Amino acid sequence: MRITPISTDWPDTETAALNHALQELSSWVERLPEPVLNQVPDQGGWTVAQIVMHLLHSYAWILKTVHETGVPAQRFPDERIPELAAIMLNPDSRLQAPEQLQPEHKYCDKAMLLRMLQNAVTQLREVQETLPYDEVCPHPLLGATTRLEQLAFAGLHTRRHLWQIARTVPGVFNV
Repeated sequence: MRITPISTDWPDTETAALNHALQELSSWVERLPEPVLNQVPDQGGWTVAQIVMHLLHSYAWILKTVHETGVPAQRFPDERIPELAAIMLNPDSRLQAPEQLQPEHKYCDKAMLLRMLQNAVTQLREVQETLPYDEVCPHPLLGATTRLEQLAFAGLHTRRHLWQIARTVPGVFNV
């Protein structure tokens, strides 16, 4: 039995948010010179290139899990999105990335970074257009989540790191 939410705009809302975040990230990477992408922030932490690599690792996990065989959700497909948003959009929370999602500490070529990002964007959009949102595909970190929730997480996660990038390169971007 598939459970359909009362609102029919939920996929459009969540996928629009993801697409906007991905567009913003791509635009920011395009606008920054390669040395700035690889500059370690004064306060320490990841470079912009490392943040992008972390997001690419995260997208790869999502892309792997959403392509696995799903089972129909026995709940609303967007039920866990508020929970995920509360975690990802809390500016006071300090989250530790799992080892598998940690970026390498190396210089990143801007052209390569943009190609990898564009490839991930294309694949995420393909998922939006071809796979059912209301199936659960367990994610190694998020647990039992629907494809819609995983796509929403990708958007929320990207937004969180856009804020981090804005702090890393002060005065360049408004969030």
